[in-house]
Amino acid sequence: MGIMYLTAPSVGRAGGILPFPAHSRTQQDGMPIPPRCLPQHQTLDATSLKALNAKPLKRSYVNVRYRLRGKRKVYRYLNQLAGANRYLWNAALSQCQKNYKETGKANTSFFGLTKWYKNHKHSETPWLKEYLKVLTRPGLKDLSNAYKEFFRGGRRFPKFKKRKGKE
Repeated sequence: MGIMYLTAPSVGRAGGILPFPAHSRTQQDGMPIPPRCLPQHQTLDATSLKALNAKPLKRSYVNVRYRLRGKRKVYRYLNQLAGANRYLWNAALSQCQKNYKETGKANTSFFGLTKWYKNHKHSETPWLKEYLKVLTRPGLKDLSNAYKEFFRGGRRFPKFKKRKGKE
């Protein structure tokens, strides 16, 4: 029977050839039955395998939308958390811009942003204390990564976030 090669598009790198052992069960036409977890399958011979492996891997993305079901308290908390993260992104971005205008330097590292966040939370916005640090700091990490990508030349300058849709 040989080897069955499966392609599974997913988040991250996809389009690559993954070798899986062929199943012993077959359908009526002689093709092996694919595993239930992967949607596509095909069996390849050696020449077509070389042709496929010669192609560079491409990145593909899948958008997934979830609808949460739960109590109103949970919805309210998640909306408030989204608002807090949006506020934190905008405040940190404006702080970096202000520091750059004043001193010519802006500390855009994750360490510098978390230091600023700690001082900002205790002095100016005590309402941020009700959210766990684990839930709010990833926004600062995203901002730090956005600045890194901008300085490398891969992305545009980070923008201020605004409220989208119903929250």
